[in-house]
Amino acid sequence: MSGKRSSLRVALVCHRHHLSGHQGHIYHALAQRFILTQVVVEEDGWPQRLSDLPEGGEFDAILWRVRFRELRHRTPFDWEAYPGSRIMLDHDTCRNYSDLWPEPWNSGFHGAWPPVIRHQGFDLVLVSGKSVCARLRDDGVPAVWMPKAYAANWLFDTGADRQGIGYYGALYPARRVMLSHLDRSSVAVRRFQCPESELNDHLNRCLGVIICNMGGPLEGRIGDEPNQFYPNGFTFAPEAMLKNFEVAAAGTAPFCDPTPDLADLGFLDGHTAVVYSTFDDLADRIHAYLDQPDQLREIGRRAADLVRARHTWDHRVAFLEKLLHSPNPASSELSWELTTSRIQGENL
Repeated sequence: MSGKRSSLRVALVCHRHHLSGHQGHIYHALAQRFILTQVVVEEDGWPQRLSDLPEGGEFDAILWRVRFRELRHRTPFDWEAYPGSRIMLDHDTCRNYSDLWPEPWNSGFHGAWPPVIRHQGFDLVLVSGKSVCARLRDDGVPAVWMPKAYAANWLFDTGADRQGIGYYGALYPARRVMLSHLDRSSVAVRRFQCPESELNDHLNRCLGVIICNMGGPLEGRIGDEPNQFYPNGFTFAPEAMLKNFEVAAAGTAPFCDPTPDLADLGFLDGHTAVVYSTFDDLADRIHAYLDQPDQLREIGRRAADLVRARHTWDHRVAFLEKLLHSPNPASSELSWELTTSRIQGENL
């Protein structure tokens, strides 16, 4: 999918690591769509005022994608008389409300985003969770939902022979408990770690891959007795993560825990995903689906079709362009979900 070149001039203020690896995919989409100027804070210095930016700050939009833990300690950026869009892109805003990461990693982050956003003078924040977006708006922050995505030239179905269930990723507490539970339930899981360049091959070897985005644990709730809100002692994640899109893109059936935006994104249980509510439920579903591998292959095929049609970084950047062309992006009712069908029909 190729993007039409826009005449919009956009400055991207970011860290070096945002330009490479999986972090760099959105940068490449931005560079294909806009006339993009990058400002790498480790190399160019952290800009303190509009005139510190190249070209005297003559941009249609300035997009900040910097680590919040550093931004919160910076003096407010002086926008001078800048008339364009002042945008913050942040994929961690869920930490303003969530216990997705246990202490001490989430220490001091609850409620921290709104005052920093106001302090820094942003007029729009792009966030990756629908419910998080709604809560920020309730708190008076101009937020728009722009979900995470993937790069279509990186992950795809190769048609390889697939066997069994896989897992990859950092072992947060919920994930350790989940894998231990599956082991006790006689569920074989092939765990793998690999360079990014090999991820597509590994995903294509699996019929399904487990995604566990649960947070916590909540004190006193660890154990095998689940309930609606705290399955196995953990909280449900507030939004879909990168893995939801990565696994699907490779044509692998995603086994995922529910998030508030899952259905809006098109991940439907038994159709484009296998959605489990507890670790017992997950074990039962894996046993059942492994007896019907063709069903898993079909779920994976439909999942790949879904994300290829709706969830690439090219789709997200096309949406951002529409947002920037709207009369007032900060107060616009334009949302990703309402424009998706129109964007699909265009030659991106």
